[in-house]
Amino acid sequence: MNRKYLKDLYLFETFKDFRTGLTSRDTRIRAPELDLKKQINASITISPYNCSRMPIPDLGLAAAKQYSLDPGSHSISWSKNGFICYATPPSQGHNLNMTFLENTDGSKWQLSAPHKLTIKPLENSTIPALLRVLWSNILTDLAVFDEHGSFYILLAGVGLLRGKNSRSDSQIQASSSTQGSNTGSTASNSLEEAEGPSYELTSYNHAEMIYRDIATPGIAAANHGKCVAFEWLGIDKPQIINKPAKAPEHGPSYAYGVQQFQSPLLAHPITTKQACVALREDGMFNLYHQGEHKVEYHKLSINLAPKEMDCGLHLTHASIGFTADKKIIVVAYDAVSRKILTYSLIVEWGYLVESAVRQKTDPHYYTPREKQTAPSLKAELLCEMSTLPSVQAVPALEGTDLHYEEIRLSLIDVLSPYYAPESCLEVLVSYEVTGPEANISYTIQRFHIREASELLSGPFAVMSDLEPPIREKLFSLSLQDKLTVPGRLKAVHTAISGSIVLLINEDSTIIPVDRTNWSIIAQDSQIGVKMETDSSYAQPFRPRSINSLLDCGFQLPRLQADSAPYLFAISPNLTGVVHVKAGANETPVFSVVKRPPRELDVKLLSLAFSHTHAHACYSNTSSDDLMALIQAEYENLADVTQKQLLVQTTIAESHSSINFHLNTFNKESVDKLLSNPPLQKLLSLQLTMSDLGHRNVSGDIAWIVLSLRSTSFGIMFSLSSIYRQMSKKKAIDDNMEDSINRAECIILLVGSVKWFIDLLIYLNQELLQLSYAKTNPEQSIITVENSVVLPLLLSKVPRLFLMYAITSIGKTHEILKKLHKDLSESNKLFTPMKEALERFFNTSNHLPLKLNIFEVFLRECDDYITKELSSKWADRAKLLQLEQQLFCSGEVPAELLPVAYTIIDRFSANNHRDPRLSALYFYDSRWLNVGAAHREYYDKHAEQNAGQSEPTKVRLQYSATEATDALRKVLISCKSPIQSGGTTPMGRYFNSTYKLKKCVRCRSVSLVSDPLVFDSARAIGLWTMVFQRNCICGSAWVNCGSDDSPK
Repeated sequence: MNRKYLKDLYLFETFKDFRTGLTSRDTRIRAPELDLKKQINASITISPYNCSRMPIPDLGLAAAKQYSLDPGSHSISWSKNGFICYATPPSQGHNLNMTFLENTDGSKWQLSAPHKLTIKPLENSTIPALLRVLWSNILTDLAVFDEHGSFYILLAGVGLLRGKNSRSDSQIQASSSTQGSNTGSTASNSLEEAEGPSYELTSYNHAEMIYRDIATPGIAAANHGKCVAFEWLGIDKPQIINKPAKAPEHGPSYAYGVQQFQSPLLAHPITTKQACVALREDGMFNLYHQGEHKVEYHKLSINLAPKEMDCGLHLTHASIGFTADKKIIVVAYDAVSRKILTYSLIVEWGYLVESAVRQKTDPHYYTPREKQTAPSLKAELLCEMSTLPSVQAVPALEGTDLHYEEIRLSLIDVLSPYYAPESCLEVLVSYEVTGPEANISYTIQRFHIREASELLSGPFAVMSDLEPPIREKLFSLSLQDKLTVPGRLKAVHTAISGSIVLLINEDSTIIPVDRTNWSIIAQDSQIGVKMETDSSYAQPFRPRSINSLLDCGFQLPRLQADSAPYLFAISPNLTGVVHVKAGANETPVFSVVKRPPRELDVKLLSLAFSHTHAHACYSNTSSDDLMALIQAEYENLADVTQKQLLVQTTIAESHSSINFHLNTFNKESVDKLLSNPPLQKLLSLQLTMSDLGHRNVSGDIAWIVLSLRSTSFGIMFSLSSIYRQMSKKKAIDDNMEDSINRAECIILLVGSVKWFIDLLIYLNQELLQLSYAKTNPEQSIITVENSVVLPLLLSKVPRLFLMYAITSIGKTHEILKKLHKDLSESNKLFTPMKEALERFFNTSNHLPLKLNIFEVFLRECDDYITKELSSKWADRAKLLQLEQQLFCSGEVPAELLPVAYTIIDRFSANNHRDPRLSALYFYDSRWLNVGAAHREYYDKHAEQNAGQSEPTKVRLQYSATEATDALRKVLISCKSPIQSGGTTPMGRYFNSTYKLKKCVRCRSVSLVSDPLVFDSARAIGLWTMVFQRNCICGSAWVNCGSDDSPK
C-alpha cells in the first residue's frame, strides 16, 4: 500500500471513531521503555503496561486480518523418545515420514532414511495433505490432521495381530460419522466394551492407526472444519525438575539441584491414559479421550459459537492452553466479528474419576455399564478484545510529520504455567508491522487473564468489595508488556520444561527468551545481541547459572539463507534443529547448536553437556540429540588431550549432576541398582562416549554392567515366574501346558547364563595372564593399564553385580535341580521341561573353573578392598574420586596399585595348583567381545550398499553372517552393516518372526520376538518383554531388514 492511501485510511478511521466517541490513539497508553539488560540489543524493546488493555476498535483490512504465515512448525513433531514425524506432499505416494537419529559406527550420528507412512480416511480414499502433526506427552501417540479436517491417532511401538476384528471402509466411515455428529456428549460407551483389534509390542518405528474421526471433504470445507489449534493434555504424575546449575563463589564445581513438581494442569484422571483437544475453524471444540482400558479413543464436542449467532464463527488464528485450576483456555481470532475471543472450558470426567481411584488398588477394575456417567464439556466466553488498528500513525524521528504503519495479526499463542512457583497462563498476541520504508518487524503483546476487580485500585477497589458476591465475574486480558523484534515471526515454541520461549523468524533466526523475567537470552550473533559477562569472572567465560546450553554460549543455528518455506522442529534437549524444505523430496537435516569463537574451556563444555544430560534423565527424554552434539564438539577439538578431557569430565560430571555417587552403595542396595534408571542412563552415556574416544576399557565396563543388569533381571523374573507356578500347583498335577510355559522361561535364560559364565572365565583368564606377566609385563597383551578385571573388582558397583549374579545363578541351579527331581518322581517330566533342563545344566558342565570357588574369591576381595579403602581414606570425596576413576575411566589409580597387585597374588596363590589351568587358559571367550584382545568383525565391502543414509556397523558382530543378540546373549543371523527398516504397512498383519531390531545408540542387535521352541496355545510372559521397545542401554530399538510386507 502507498503512503497516501494509508494516511487517508488512517484519517477516515480516526474520524469515524471520533463520531462514536472513541479514538484509538487516545486509548494507546504510552509507557517508558523497559531497560532490557542495559539495552543489550537496541532493536528489541519491551514496554511495560501496568493497567488492563482497554478496547481498541478494529480498523478494517479484512485481508490483513486473515493473513497467516506459513504454519510449517505444525506439520513436524519431535517426540521425547527421539522419533521425528513430518508431512510430505501426497504426490510422492505417501504423506508422512518418520525418521530418527542413529549412531552408525560409534563416532557418527545421522538422521535415518525416512520410513514412509500413508495416512488417509479410508483404504480407497485419495491421499490428503497433512497440516498438523504432534506427538503426545507419553511418547507413543501421534495426532495427525489432514487438509479436510479429518483427525487420526497413530500408536507407535505396536504391531497389529492377524484376524482381530478388522473392519471394512463402510464400517469405519459409519462409525466416524456417528461420532463426528455426536456433539455435546461422549461417543457410545459400547466402544469400550467391544472387542477391538489386538496388538503386540514392537519397536517405536512401527506404528498403527488406532483412531480416526473422518470429515467429508466437501462438507468440511463448507463448514470450516479444519483444525486451527490442538494440544495434548498433560499427565497427572509427579515430575522431577532439574534446577539450573549454580556457579560457586569459590571453586570450580557447580551446585546441582532438583525439585519435585506435580503439574496442576488438566489431565486424564487415569494416569496411564491420554486425552487431547482440538479447535475447528467453525468454533467446534473436540475432546478426544481414552476410556478405562484399551487404547481406543472417544470423542466429546461442544460448539463455542453462540446459538443466537446466525453466521457462526470463522476462526483464523487460535491457541489452546491450560490453567492451574484444571481449566482449558482457548484464545482465538474470529474473522466475522473481528474480535479476539477468550473462552474457558471445564471437563467433567464422569465415571472415569471414580474408576481412576478404584484402579489404584485394582488395576483391572471395570465400571459397570449402569454406573458409566458420560463425561461432558462446559464452555464460557470470558472476554472479547479488538486487535490493534490495521493502520496507525507514529511520529517521525525529526519534525512533526507522521509515519503510517500497516499492522496485521500474525499469531496467537497461549503458554500454560510451567514449574516455576509464580508461573501462570500467558497469552501472546503477535502482530506484523510494515513501516514506511517497507521494513518489517513484529510486536508481541503479553497478556494475563485477570478478573476485572483485580485490575481496580484505590477507591474503586473498595467499591468492588461492596458489590454483592453473587454477581457474575468479569474477565479481561491484562497487558503486561510488549516485545518488538525486527523480521517476520513464523512460530513460537517452548523448551526445557516450558522455561524458555523460542521466537522463530521467517528468515530462520531463533530468538530465545527466558520466561522467568521475559528477557532475551543473549546470543553472540543472529540479531546483534552481544554476550556480556561479569567482570568478576575470569576468561574463559563461565556463566553464573546453567539452565540450558544457551547459557554456556551455544547459539541456535540459522536454518537457511533463502526464504523458501521449511518445516522445522527443535530437539527435546535444545541441542539443535531438524529442518527440511516444505513440499520438497529432500532428506531432513539436523543442525546442532554452535559455539562462538572464544577461548575454549573444555570443563565448561562438560558442565553444559552434563546438565543437559541430567535434564534428559529427569524428564525421561532421549539424549541421542545430545550425543550428536557431543560428537560434533569432539571432532572440533584438535588437541588429543582436550578430547580425552572432554570424555572423562563429561562422564564423571554427569554422575554429579544427577546426584549419583558410586561409593554409597552396599550389598543390600543391589536390588535397587537393578531397576535404577539413572545408572542405566549413565552407563549408556559412558558406553557411547567411550566409543567416541576409543576408550575400550571404559566402554567394556559399561557394557558388562549393563549386561549384568539385564541378566540378573532375567534370572530374577524367571525364577519368580517358576516359583509362583510351583506354589499354585503340585508336581503331581503338572500338565503339558505348564511344562511348555516353564520350559520356554528356562530356555530363554540359557544364553544369558552362558554369557555370564564365559565372562567369569574371561576374568579368570585376565587374572591368570596378569599373574604370569607380573615380572615381565611388556611381553603380555594384558597389563594393569588395559585390564578389565581389575577395575571391575576394585570398583564397588561392578563387584556387587558380579556377586549378585553368581549367587542368583547358584540359587537357580538348586531350584531347577529340585524341580527336576519332583517332576521325575511324579512321572510328570514332559519332553519340553526335560529338554529345557538339559540345556540349562549343560551350560555349567565341564567348565575350566568352579563357580563356587570363584564366588568365595569375590567375597574375599570385597572384604579386603572395603577394609583397605576405609582404613586409608576417610574422606568421602577422595573415595568417590577413586571410584569414578575406576568405573568411569577404567583406570587403576596409582593409590590402588598395591591393592590390585595383592588381588593378583591371592588369585595366583589359590589357583597355581589347579589342574584346570590349561583348559582355562585356552578356553575360547572371544564371542564376548570384551578385553584388550577383543575384536569387532566388520565386512568393509558391505559399506558400498549404502544410499543417502549410511548403514550401521553392528556391535558384537561375530562373523560375516552372525552377531550376538544383545538381549538374549545367543548368536543370531545378521550381516553387518545393517539398515533400518523392516516395518509393515499400517493395518496389515505384523509378522515379527525372525525379524531383527537394532539399538539407535549402542548399535546392538536383537530379535524382535522371542524364538519360542515349543508350540503354546497362549501367550507366555517372558522377561524379555520388559526390553521389547528399549535396548539394555535404555535407548530405543528400531526394526531392521527389508520393507517387504509379509504374505
